[in-house]
Amino acid sequence: MSTALRSADEPQHGTDEAPLPRAKTPVAIGKAPALAVLWSLLLIALGVVAVRDALVHADLLDGQPWTEQALESLDARTAGDWLVPAGVLCLLIALWLLVIALQPRPRSEARLQASTGVFLTKASLRRLAASAASDVDGVDTADANVTLSRVRVSATTTPDQAQAVQARVAAAVTQRLSALVEPPRVDVRVTTAGGQP
Repeated sequence: MSTALRSADEPQHGTDEAPLPRAKTPVAIGKAPALAVLWSLLLIALGVVAVRDALVHADLLDGQPWTEQALESLDARTAGDWLVPAGVLCLLIALWLLVIALQPRPRSEARLQASTGVFLTKASLRRLAASAASDVDGVDTADANVTLSRVRVSATTTPDQAQAVQARVAAAVTQRLSALVEPPRVDVRVTTAGGQP
């Protein structure tokens, strides 16, 4: 059987398969879970107070119920001018908590230009930037600090090459990170062997 006939008769593997769906963007935890933990601790404290008062009412513990003492203390107070600012403050805190709960969680990784969704962690970005800077001629050592929006590269070189090395490092790191959908801003700081910028 000829190659042409065999290729026409045999099924073509992989041609009818649907493409992989794009991966979801990794996101950080955000602030809402931390507030939920604080709220849970408050509810636990209220539960402890309720159990303690129930034991006092059952004559299993000595003393007065804390909830009754608190209510009697509030009942003895009269309305004052301080209630208005306190109410405004409580309203502002409630609005702040609502905004935090509705905020989208921040991205935790940088997305590469790929149809299926490929992402790089901040640690990988740091290694890529430091590696690109280290490969530049004239660079003795290089390190990087990164966020998803900015890369700060620190490099050391000899005094006579500082200005040229700064431009070459910036170009090399920018080129290395150009495969990202949203490339971060690159800042380069070059110091000489004596530590002078």
